[in-house]
Amino acid sequence: MLTTNRKAIVAAIAGNAMEWYDFTVFALMTPVIKNLFFPVDPNVPGSEINALLLTTALFGTGFIMRPIGGIVLGYFGDRKGRKAAMTLGMTLMALSVAMLSLTPTYATAGIAAPLIVLVARLLQGFSVGGEFGTSTAFLFEAAPPGRTGFYGSWQIAGQLMANVLGAVLGAGLTLMFTQEQLAAGA
Repeated sequence: MLTTNRKAIVAAIAGNAMEWYDFTVFALMTPVIKNLFFPVDPNVPGSEINALLLTTALFGTGFIMRPIGGIVLGYFGDRKGRKAAMTLGMTLMALSVAMLSLTPTYATAGIAAPLIVLVARLLQGFSVGGEFGTSTAFLFEAAPPGRTGFYGSWQIAGQLMANVLGAVLGAGLTLMFTQEQLAAGA
């Protein structure tokens, strides 16, 4: 059985890893997301590439908020504690994932659909930026003497494992389903 300290450490690593997992899945599913949130008219030259560029820009907006999230949640963590900051970061990430999961398509909601995705991506970036710093600080603080490097290294190890998991999921989905099935949510 894991001790309370180890459970907290595993939770910090897992929480941060899941945030990176979501970034990876969004990046790999760009062609599917493009078709759901941006209209492509085969009669309009360039509409396919415009939709892809807009989807890539949506992905990129998450990176804009990372430094802001790092500063704000870092400050919050200094005032209210690392646990409160990590909990807030994870809550914001869960909210953004729920928003993405429940967003109607462009065909259903029009321009509101990509705008909802934009807000969700901004929340994700904010969350990831804040979660990284607070969970890394927590890992260093939780480490026994002489083990801070080892404990801190689990932060990046968790992120890389999440990236691999996201890549495996993305590859598996695109191999198992057609573009039409993916777009239909099969």
